[in-house]
Amino acid sequence: MVSMLCTFLVFVPQFMYWYHLSGNFILYSYEKEGFIYWKSPKIAKVLFGLWNGWILYTPMMLFALSGLYFALRQKVKNTFSTLILFLIATYVFASWWAWWFGGAYGHRCYIDLYPFLIPFFCIFLQKISEQSLRKKIVMGSLFLLIVFHNLRMIDLYTKTKPWDGPAFTLNTYLLLQKRIFSLFYSIKLIHSILFSWQRYFLKALYKYLKSQVVRLKESHAFAWFLHHLCWPDRFVMLPVHPLMLYSLCLK
Repeated sequence: MVSMLCTFLVFVPQFMYWYHLSGNFILYSYEKEGFIYWKSPKIAKVLFGLWNGWILYTPMMLFALSGLYFALRQKVKNTFSTLILFLIATYVFASWWAWWFGGAYGHRCYIDLYPFLIPFFCIFLQKISEQSLRKKIVMGSLFLLIVFHNLRMIDLYTKTKPWDGPAFTLNTYLLLQKRIFSLFYSIKLIHSILFSWQRYFLKALYKYLKSQVVRLKESHAFAWFLHHLCWPDRFVMLPVHPLMLYSLCLK
């Protein structure tokens, strides 16, 4: 009874806000939008469709679903209830008029289910840890490939229009894959990751050296050097390894 009362109190501010706006304590703000696909839910499109298909854009969650399967076989506690929750949620998502839920990278509605699915991803990892070295190498390589693919997809998504609507077809998706796995863009991605790490490291080191300037010989000249090294657009980027600079700091 107490928990029900506390739950009700949480929603009181929302009820008051709706009443202030419309004169009603409960307001359906979506107006004419609703669930029009109850009898023909777009489940396949929600999971694998070009428009934000969950598995298509988040393939790593296939391993979480595999872990869910293993947990069902092992009769792990609360596994069946998680499966029912996942199935109901998928059915509800697939029944909404805009089953892809607007411009986003992947199906954003499943984010709320991740806390329930991540433990099963861990079960899958535990299952892999019990396999032979060859299988571990294969799965590790697959993980790296998926991570690389997702990083490139996210990078391209931020530079292009939302991937939905009539203009986004299978040919458009295949062109994106061609760009992702081209050698030039792969090298560019790796370079940008390494270069970003070097910039952040040198900036942090530069701030530290400024605070410890008394301990360094010729500190002003060295700080000037680091200042321009951290902002290469003002100075030629020198091939100095960050660990070398850190060793100089400790002298």
